[in-house]
Amino acid sequence: MRHSNSSPIRGEYMNIMAFALLGTLISLLMISHAQAASFNITNSDTELAMINIICKSKDDDLGVSYLKPSDSREWQFNGWPWTKFSCDFQWNVKRMQQDTWTFDFAYFHARTADINWQVYHDGLYLYLPLRRQLQFIQPWS
Repeated sequence: MRHSNSSPIRGEYMNIMAFALLGTLISLLMISHAQAASFNITNSDTELAMINIICKSKDDDLGVSYLKPSDSREWQFNGWPWTKFSCDFQWNVKRMQQDTWTFDFAYFHARTADINWQVYHDGLYLYLPLRRQLQFIQPWS
């Protein structure tokens, strides 16, 4: 009696592994070099007299920005897969913190290297360009 080394389960496993390897190779090709990237924050609410924003990465402190209603601030940089920027927001006594640019967030959630945030009296929103709509991310605390 002859035993076969191939089985339906083994074949399915090999297909899954090949698909995963292909996905990894495509991702590596996409991220093998830095890409121009940015994030923009807009004070979109007339109730927010002034918001203070402090943004930084592990290597760069972007300083403090003060945004009056309708004001925006944009930061541009080279977006590597390990790039991460976080911002602390303050409006009167209310605060919130958000990672404002990470590779995973940019390409898998917002689906763009250029992320646009909008701040309102109820919290922080992300603009989704493919859907042309705002997505609520978090409230003030």
